[in-house]
Formats: sequence, structure tokens, C-alpha cells
Amino acid sequence: MEDERRQQDNSQREDDTTRDGPKKEEPTGSTPSESGRNPGLERIITDMQNGSVNFVERFDEVLASMPEDLRPPEEGSPRHRILEAARVLFAEEGFENTSTRAIAERAEVNQAMIHYYFQSKDALYHRVLTTQILYFFNSVRQRVRDVEDPRDLLVRVPLTFYEVLTQNPIWKQIMRREMGSGAHGAIRAAKDLGQYGPLGMIRAMATLFERLQQHPGFPDMRFPDAWAFLFGFAYSSAFIEPLMRAVYGEMGIHWSEDSLEERLATYNHLLRYGLFGQPREDA
Repeated sequence: MEDERRQQDNSQREDDTTRDGPKKEEPTGSTPSESGRNPGLERIITDMQNGSVNFVERFDEVLASMPEDLRPPEEGSPRHRILEAARVLFAEEGFENTSTRAIAERAEVNQAMIHYYFQSKDALYHRVLTTQILYFFNSVRQRVRDVEDPRDLLVRVPLTFYEVLTQNPIWKQIMRREMGSGAHGAIRAAKDLGQYGPLGMIRAMATLFERLQQHPGFPDMRFPDAWAFLFGFAYSSAFIEPLMRAVYGEMGIHWSEDSLEERLATYNHLLRYGLFGQPREDA
């Protein structure tokens, strides 16, 4: 009964917001990283250590327990339109050159609504980053849903990072600007997301890596170095594309989105076998 009463109260508040205008977004308070480890993520770690793991299904459980204040707003709502408008303008113009007036005009809302929902442009930018990081990791998670072999997963995850980045030019441009200015906003967003974002993914991948190291023939290497290379490969490959497109154009080499599938095949071979290795029969 208590749960039903709470749901009715929440519905009433949503109706009041629709009739009376937007309500102020409450501060998130303590972040997931401050409140301890996520129980759903602990199941992923335990299952990986025991050798019985469905990576994606377990992450579904993690995301299902995500606090409401971290979830993306309902599509088409004023808050969603503001976030979408801000995302595009931050990518095109950068943070400093984007005004809340321009965001409001693009979102087709009153400028005051931005301050009601997000309090400031800084807070709005932070919310854009956290929302986009969640979207990014959710897209990667969905695309590796069919992967069962942990060796394959270790290769497919960075390849999928690259693929998702390449197919989302707005997010790619935002992250280019972020990395070029010290990545302070992205670091803060990752910390605030805690185990629901990059920290959770990296921790799970670290356990997967440790499991793989128990297999004969798996190279002896440190996970932080290996993951930095794999993660760096995905981001740097996407970020340098404008430069490579221009350089290759001068050389008469075609580089476009049409060749993405061919590039993914090349990157897949390089990640699995290196420059000179050949596929094993059991790979």
C-alpha cells in the first residue's frame, strides 16, 4: 500500500508540473560512488569470477537499480528538449560560446525553464555529459549483447566504443572539446555516475581480464595498461578522423562513413592478432 501511495504522489507531482510549469530539479545529493558499491554490479563480478556470466544481462540489472535523478528525462518533455538543444549547441559552438538564450530558442521553451530545471548553464552542461555517457554505455551494452566468449568481449567492447562514437557525431564533437580542454567535465560526470557509468564498466572488465589471465597462452600484462590502450584506441581513432580524412584526401585515399565496416574489420584483426599474427583455429 505504501508503494502505491508513493506512486500516486509521484503521479500527482507530475500532473502539477504540467499544469503549473516546471519544478526545480533537486540536487542529486550523494553520488553512487559515495554511497558504496552497487549490488547488481557485485553480481557481475561474482559471476565472472565463478565463470558463469552473461555480461549484458547482469548490467541490465545494474541499470535497473539506477536512482531516478540519474535517469534521462522522458522523451519530448521540456527537460528532454532542453538537454537535446544544449547537446547540439555545446557540440557546435562549445560551452563558452553557447548562451542559455540560444538553448531556450532551439528547445522552444522559455529561458526561465532552464534555470528552473538546471539552475545554471554549468549544471546543464554537467547533465548533458552524464546523460550522454549513460546513453553511450547503454548503446555499447546493447551491441555486445550476443557476445559470450570473454576473449571476444575484450575485443568487441572497444570496437563497439569506436563504432558508437563514429555514428554519433554530436557526442564525438562534445568529447573532442572536452578532451582538448582537460576533460574536467567528463571526469566529474564519470565520478557522479559512479558504478552506473565508466567506473562500473571498467571494474567489470578488470575482473573479466583477470579471468582471462588464468587461461594458458593469455599474455601476462597489467589490466590498467591494457585497458588504457583499448579504450584509448577507440577514442583516439574516432577523434583523429577529421585530420586523417584531410591527409588521406591529399593522397587520393577515400575515407568516409561508407568505409566504416571495412575499418572495423581491420581494427578487429589488429586488436586480436596484432600486425603480424594470424587467427588461431580456436579463436
